[in-house]
Amino acid sequence: MKLANVRVLRGPNLWALIPVIEVELEVTEDEAPRLHDAVTRGLAALPAGNGNASPATVSGGRGKSSGSAVLTFAEAWGGLVAGLQSAASEPVSFRRVEQLTPTTVHVSVEFHDETLAKTAVNEAVALLEARAAIADAIPRVVRDLTKTARTAGLSKPEAAIVAAAQARGIPWRRLTPGGALQLGYGSRQKLVSRISATASTTGSSSIVPVQADLVEGLAYALALPFLGTDASTKGRLHRALVVSGKLIALVAVDSAAPSSDVTAHAHSALVSRCVEAARALELDVCVLELSLVDATQPPQSMGEGLIQVLPGLEAEPAWLSPAMLQRFGEAVVDASFPNGETGRIPIATITGVNGKTTTTRLLAKFMGSLGHRVGMTCSDGISVAERIIDHDDCSGPRSARRCLRNPTVDAGVFEVARGGILREGLGFDQSDVAIVTNIADGDHLGISWVNTPKDLARIKQVTVQAVSPHGYAVLHAEDPLTVAMAGECRGQVIYFTRKPELPIVTEHRAKGGIALIERDGQIVIAEGPSETVVMKSSDIPLTRGGRLAFQVENVLAAVAGARSLGVPLANIRETLRTFDSDVKTCPGRFNVLEHNGTTIILDFGHNPSAVTALVQAVDQFPATKRHVVYSADGDRSDAQIRQQTANLGGAFDRVVLYEEPGRFRGRNAGELYKLLRDGLEGCSRVKEIEQIDGELTAIQHALSTVRSGELLLIQVDAVSVDLDFVCKHLGSV
Repeated sequence: MKLANVRVLRGPNLWALIPVIEVELEVTEDEAPRLHDAVTRGLAALPAGNGNASPATVSGGRGKSSGSAVLTFAEAWGGLVAGLQSAASEPVSFRRVEQLTPTTVHVSVEFHDETLAKTAVNEAVALLEARAAIADAIPRVVRDLTKTARTAGLSKPEAAIVAAAQARGIPWRRLTPGGALQLGYGSRQKLVSRISATASTTGSSSIVPVQADLVEGLAYALALPFLGTDASTKGRLHRALVVSGKLIALVAVDSAAPSSDVTAHAHSALVSRCVEAARALELDVCVLELSLVDATQPPQSMGEGLIQVLPGLEAEPAWLSPAMLQRFGEAVVDASFPNGETGRIPIATITGVNGKTTTTRLLAKFMGSLGHRVGMTCSDGISVAERIIDHDDCSGPRSARRCLRNPTVDAGVFEVARGGILREGLGFDQSDVAIVTNIADGDHLGISWVNTPKDLARIKQVTVQAVSPHGYAVLHAEDPLTVAMAGECRGQVIYFTRKPELPIVTEHRAKGGIALIERDGQIVIAEGPSETVVMKSSDIPLTRGGRLAFQVENVLAAVAGARSLGVPLANIRETLRTFDSDVKTCPGRFNVLEHNGTTIILDFGHNPSAVTALVQAVDQFPATKRHVVYSADGDRSDAQIRQQTANLGGAFDRVVLYEEPGRFRGRNAGELYKLLRDGLEGCSRVKEIEQIDGELTAIQHALSTVRSGELLLIQVDAVSVDLDFVCKHLGSV
């Protein structure tokens, strides 16, 4: 058996809406039975209750038998990974296996701490080497994993805070291994390091007390007798846990007897003085050690009083019962998020094959019109309140988390790419709106196991599955693979289309559903039988007088998202009037420049369906001759690359092809030229085909040879670099 790949999927993913560790195993049908026998012995040796996790969801995958020996072994091995984690820390049960090829299988197992999960996977692999001795090795492995859980996992106070947050629907994540916890998102987030001082966030069990002379002076001011740690005491040791101005627990501690919870019986004066002491020291969380003869009375007699004050709470507070820890976690969360607040900000996701970035940018503008400081991520970068903070492709989960970590962000609008979902899952636990623009013929096919548009749709629908029960999925009604995602949404569905009479739309509206439609050249919000006209498509600059069908679809999708997020109609209309696809607002998304009588169009389109939409759009612009500068990415299939130029061939007189080493992606120089030329075979309109090495060189050559009255379409790949080059060449800013 070989461990081929391990991925930590921290957010909603292909397998579940919870974090899982995904393991790709390579194992043959011949060796699977022997390995299964070893795993069975290992499961039997786990501590009671940890080897009997609920059955895995098993799928034969792409035509493979669900009863294969490989799947049977993988299901048991996943149980071992789950069982090892459960024996060392909190129980985990979910797991799923799916066979990709006769010898390749994916095993996905739930986790609470990723360091523990990774270690459990490695140990589960290593245990197979023991074979007959696997049962003898299990106790040692469990001990080692338990140490790992204590070091890397949540401390008891942190776990109590997380449990309380989850019960309230408040999102959380650990910012660094063993580091602070983030509760909530963006401008509504709180950090555990600020809530419970340093002790419970660092995992340290050693807390330095507040300086003794400071505590003594405070005790004097509060008329609370001060004993100090060196004084002989008359009473029994008590510990008072105070959180944000409330006494959470008062515990009588005795090494010779069990600790007892006396909180309910504490004298009101004693409670007040403990709370006042914490407030005076400006400690959100602290423990006061006291010597008390009778907790039902204020400390008065000799030998009673305050011993010391400890900031925060130690990582393993053995003197607190589970019920007290629960009260602690609830108190921290209630103080941080009063009045039922959840720490959430509005989140919208946009995925699909084409139109993602334009839709993302437009929806971000809609949200910004509400006064929100919007965190936006897309394939062009990241912006916060329209300030660009990154220029790279930022359509993955790390970029979304970066925005949600930013304390100024009031709303998140995130483009979500296929690769990020496969690599790490989503960057958040749920969204309010998920827009799927289209799937069509797909893109990025032939990579990993994603070979068909249906495979791609399966990945993209993760965004729909992650919509909250109160949220919306916005789906393209003309795309069957997108429509099929409706059943995966826990919230409501909104369809958008330029064909309002589609049966799926009329049936949806008959049930009171919502649709965004274009009828008679107008953008219309349809809710059940009622309709509200937003404005004419031709009055929206983005659509170029209503001529660009794909931009009309992007408008419909974005307006549907805005309506779902409560953006008023007046704001929607004003934003549509001012939003255009120029090089600053929507760089590389059908930017139209006029220069000395020449029409120059810049677009990022790089798959067959995008090219088809481009051709239809270019047909709306009169020209005496049409030129195009084009290339393809080497990680597309041969058929897809040929199809791109085949779709171009009927609309252009001259084609300038280029190769850029950065786009080879595993291919050799010259391969792309051949495939692109093959696609142009039989295209009678194309009279000139040129090959120019280098993207900028090809663009410069085309710009220098196009004439007045003609049209030039430039496919931009390195968007910011290409746009800057073109603008400088034309003498533009």
